[in-house]
Amino acid sequence: MRGGDLTREKIKRTAEVLFAERGFNAVSIRDIIEVAGQRNTGSLHYYFRTKETLARELVEDGVRRIDEDRNHRLDRLEAQGGPKNIREVIELLAYPYFVDDNYMRFISRLMQDNYGLFLEGAKGQDSGFRRVIAHVRRLQPEIPKPILSQRFHLVIVYLASMVALQGGSRQGHEVWSQFWNTPGAEETLLDTVEGMLCQPVSAQALAALAAGPMPARASGSG
Repeated sequence: MRGGDLTREKIKRTAEVLFAERGFNAVSIRDIIEVAGQRNTGSLHYYFRTKETLARELVEDGVRRIDEDRNHRLDRLEAQGGPKNIREVIELLAYPYFVDDNYMRFISRLMQDNYGLFLEGAKGQDSGFRRVIAHVRRLQPEIPKPILSQRFHLVIVYLASMVALQGGSRQGHEVWSQFWNTPGAEETLLDTVEGMLCQPVSAQALAALAAGPMPARASGSG
């Protein structure tokens, strides 16, 4: 790798760590440059132009990597006649949160700070995720698609939040450190995700779905 490429990569890796630890909005260009050991902010501007462009590229890199890996795993499972149950699908959905937790903590913080920027970076790189959704729909045909879609949104936020807490446990948060060191903690996490996706739909949720969209609320107080 050439010197310029090494510098570019060092800036990216430094930014990802800082974004994961502090959040996108709390990290300045100068913070990234100083921790990366660069002389001035011109280095970041030269390679990425803006902090937003840098974050978007980090999202693109990670989402592409995860999607390719997830597709390969799905290919192997489907070649063997699977996925045969919801647990296999959930493991495909959740594994990046365990093996690439610094990136997932970065994503979790970015979704809170600038969700639109996250969506820009992830756009068009979700074929593996869409295959996962299709298998859940196949295995859970009794759950209406709109409700299943809502549940997937909740699961993604839930998993991202758990990863953030797992990262916090390594930074001295005693309660969560104790939790993640408990045998079966990760398996229990997957159990709860399975419950979120497989819980029978309540009569209240079905009634709300049948009633259609709620009217827009008027702004201001009455």
